[in-house]
Amino acid sequence: MDAMQLAPEHLHLVSVRIGDFLPQEENEAEGIVQSSQVARPYFMLPEMITMLNKSFYHSVCYSSVVERAQYWMWLFAVSKIVELGDTLFIVLRKQNLIFLHWSHHIISLVYTWFSCAQNISLGRWFVTMNYCVHSLMYGYYAFRALQYKVPRSVAIFITTLQIIQMVLGFYVSYYAFSAKLNAVYCEIPMKTATIGITMYIAFFYMFAQFFVQTYFPNLKGAKLWLPLATWTRNKTNSHYKQ
Repeated sequence: MDAMQLAPEHLHLVSVRIGDFLPQEENEAEGIVQSSQVARPYFMLPEMITMLNKSFYHSVCYSSVVERAQYWMWLFAVSKIVELGDTLFIVLRKQNLIFLHWSHHIISLVYTWFSCAQNISLGRWFVTMNYCVHSLMYGYYAFRALQYKVPRSVAIFITTLQIIQMVLGFYVSYYAFSAKLNAVYCEIPMKTATIGITMYIAFFYMFAQFFVQTYFPNLKGAKLWLPLATWTRNKTNSHYKQ
């Protein structure tokens, strides 16, 4: 494996810990490291495009056999463990731990490792979408860490992309579920596809709540959301970091 292929993800794993130990005013170093995440889609998109060129069905129902893509999917699973450190340090710092943060991290961790063990075909979709959205999100964090003023519209755009990610995650999970239901070959267990559908519905609901409560709290009808919305509002953050 080319060392240049390893650098961005390894830097990410290191940067998570850097951000936990550096004082706020010294986060410029973290910003530089976070910017390395912009390159991550490069390692998954070629394989995704190749499968989409065959057909959408192939991209959903055939697991990856490309070594580089498999490696980056494995690193994605590893990163989910590291991300729990974010939650731990929020608790230790006695900061506001929102429901969306810890529930999303824990559910994603369990489902990712459950899926990774099965080498499911949907892995390419889940990881590629996550890398693409995070490449923009970490770029946003890099600029903020470097003390650049970023328009609020950028945060709104990124959160919108996160919601779209949940919609697409639901759709490909449902597509795979339908394939299995109709006895069409698809390299994912019915149970895993069903869990994926349920998970993405829940994530969509929580991210949509966060979006409304954070950016449009005075919107007519916003207060009709279920009480969970009050747990997901964080007055200190402009948007949620997955």
